[in-house]
Amino acid sequence: MSAKAYHLTSLAGAPLRPVVTKSGEQLSLQLDLSAAAGFNHLRVSFERIAPGARQAPPHRHSTREEGFLVLQGRGLAIVEGERVAVAPGDVVLFPPGTEAHHALVNDGPDDLDLFVFSADAGGDETTYAASSTGPKLAR
Repeated sequence: MSAKAYHLTSLAGAPLRPVVTKSGEQLSLQLDLSAAAGFNHLRVSFERIAPGARQAPPHRHSTREEGFLVLQGRGLAIVEGERVAVAPGDVVLFPPGTEAHHALVNDGPDDLDLFVFSADAGGDETTYAASSTGPKLAR
């Protein structure tokens, strides 16, 4: 039996699961779209980041390509301390193998909704910044 030629997921009313760090910080709410489609290399998820929260602690990848497509809300892409405002329609791409740590935070008053997509050539090592507790926004 062959695999289905497509997979359709409606985000309306879809259950989002909390993404929580080992220290108990809730980062975002997430819906993994890749697993349902049977993807092995491309990872795609819908994420909702609450005001003042972040998508992940500052990190970098050795082989994983990663990107964000902002759907609604406003935030900051932070790369080695440089803050770049992001808004609906913006796409932020992070190539692998750089020394720069990156993070995405919601500095707006509303939820920040985005698609997160990544692909890994294999053997990715994710390295977190020495101060993995930042950046967060004080509220």
